[in-house]
Amino acid sequence: MSQLIRYIIEMPEETDTEQRRYKYPYVASEVLSCDVPAFRDVFFDLARSLIEQLLSVLQQPPPLPPVLAGYCSKVVVSLYKTSPDNFLLYFSQLWAENDDSPLSLATLLPRLLLHVGSDAVLNMLVVLCVGEASVMEAGMPQMPAASSWLPHSSLVPALFDSLASDDAEAAQNSSVLICSVLDVTAGMLDCLSEGAEDVSKRCYALVRACLGQSELAGALNLAALEVFIRLLVRCRELKASEPEPACSAPLLQALAENIDAFFMSLATPAPLPQRISRFLPPRDADSFPRPQGPQRVKLLHLMQEALLTDYPPIEEALLQLGMYQVVIDLLLLPHHCNAIHMHARDILVVALGTLEMRPDKQQSLLHEAELPQRLVSYSTYAAAQPFRPSCHAFVMTVASALRKLAATFGPAKLCVAACDGWDDFAAPEGMLADWDALQSNCALGGRLPSRPSDLDDDSDGDGDYDSQRDVERELANAIRAHADSASAAADDDNGPNLCSDELLQYLSGRNFVNEMGHELDDVDDVADESPPADDDGDSPWAAEFGDFDEPVSGTNGAAAGSVDLIGLSAEAGGAPAPACLSAAIFELTDSPSPKEAPLMDNWAAEFEQPAAAADGDGWDAFSAPAPAAEDAFGATDAAPVDLLDVAEPPVVVREDSPMPGAAASPDS
Repeated sequence: MSQLIRYIIEMPEETDTEQRRYKYPYVASEVLSCDVPAFRDVFFDLARSLIEQLLSVLQQPPPLPPVLAGYCSKVVVSLYKTSPDNFLLYFSQLWAENDDSPLSLATLLPRLLLHVGSDAVLNMLVVLCVGEASVMEAGMPQMPAASSWLPHSSLVPALFDSLASDDAEAAQNSSVLICSVLDVTAGMLDCLSEGAEDVSKRCYALVRACLGQSELAGALNLAALEVFIRLLVRCRELKASEPEPACSAPLLQALAENIDAFFMSLATPAPLPQRISRFLPPRDADSFPRPQGPQRVKLLHLMQEALLTDYPPIEEALLQLGMYQVVIDLLLLPHHCNAIHMHARDILVVALGTLEMRPDKQQSLLHEAELPQRLVSYSTYAAAQPFRPSCHAFVMTVASALRKLAATFGPAKLCVAACDGWDDFAAPEGMLADWDALQSNCALGGRLPSRPSDLDDDSDGDGDYDSQRDVERELANAIRAHADSASAAADDDNGPNLCSDELLQYLSGRNFVNEMGHELDDVDDVADESPPADDDGDSPWAAEFGDFDEPVSGTNGAAAGSVDLIGLSAEAGGAPAPACLSAAIFELTDSPSPKEAPLMDNWAAEFEQPAAAADGDGWDAFSAPAPAAEDAFGATDAAPVDLLDVAEPPVVVREDSPMPGAAASPDS
């Protein structure tokens, strides 16, 4: 086993065989990850120190070889999953009995944080200290802090210090691990709840880490900013149910003192990441496009949370900086990232919801930022575009919130009344009314599932509809309704005819996707009902197809409203006009034939069938000249052409068709 461990912790030499470089490390990791009791007994023996040998890979300088780090992480995670109690007991005894061990907590934790930029190390820490991601997504009970491999009281403060690391990957992975610990913590983190002075220092250090340690303007640490936003959200959630967390006031105060730096970063291009700029010469690095979407999304989210916490110093500073003008600009600009539109919309909707309590906010949003005028100007621009801009839905949401506020709040009503074009924009036939009508329609996709188990059903089988039980009940009723006919046909080899015409007619008339609560008690009377003579077109999904066995009255044997497949017209030159069928070739009809019941209730379309001639073969009707009429391409008064008289007509020869010039039988 010691030799197997050496395969996954020691880098092979260039002179080693290919099996030593590739096969042996992989096979060794697979063998050591097996759930074999004999292996676990040897691993958890303190005298053998095999786990110490395994984790000695952390003593290498960063970065760790990704493959070896992945193999070691897989073996450690497997040991924990197969026997978590023995795993935790092993380290508890080791830390209590041997302080000089390389695996002591004082030595192990710094080594782990030194390599936290490795994704393999991050995955190992998440599983052993927080819980598996699949378990967290399923909403199952989480790992208590007492069962964590590394105590949260020691791990989390060290991760906060790692947020300011110069290694971008280490800062990002530290942020992910802190947020994971926060997700499984019911209240606030212990390091931000005890000791007012220490909590205040940690909050100010977090804000400094967000702003970045370099002197470049706009060089934000997005990993630290994500932790900052998550802490503000947790403080706001805990304020309503519990005493205010100890870190709430220091966080807000630190943000208020640096709000101008965060605000200026909205308009400042972000510096190129080190992993990109190091490959570019200085002259190209200055002109290279800068990604601003992620930074702006984080900053808008931060300002949204700052407004929701209702901390007056922050809001006053943002109003003085003209935040709403910038937010409206970000809302109306055609970004490729709709997350910017989403957060800009949320800020404006939150501001409109609290507008009645702050006169200075009314002045800033309605008058200085000119929100109604900007919305009307957008509507004029959007109406002239062939496609709606990417921000259309978000702008309409803000406009709806403003119209709702103007209906009950006097200053807002006066402001929109003084805006030129607002009446047309919010009129019953205006753009805003069209948007409201679109949103008031039934939800796309139909109703919600009626059974909770259907929420997780992603199968593509035939039984995906909520009305599957209704279908089964309907079939059972049909079987009982046709019991007499079924018993008469019981001696037949094919059994009873359960798919009768009446049953098929009933099933085709049902829309099982949308008719969730349809009563299925009229099956027995289907055979006795006669189809309506006229269809008003209101019932959904009605289609009718012509009967080729019987002639249908109408011009040239075509029913009213049907497709005229016979009337071909040619251009003045006498050559046949290919594909110049009647303009009614795709015409829909609202009057189905009374002789047939509709199979469905919407999209009633008729297709003409060949009319029977006197001798019954239909050839004369097919060869008859078509009346002059406007064709599908706009040609009028075209001379009728007899297909039999056209010289050298274009012929498409198929393997199953007669050769050109061969005598065609009437059946052809």
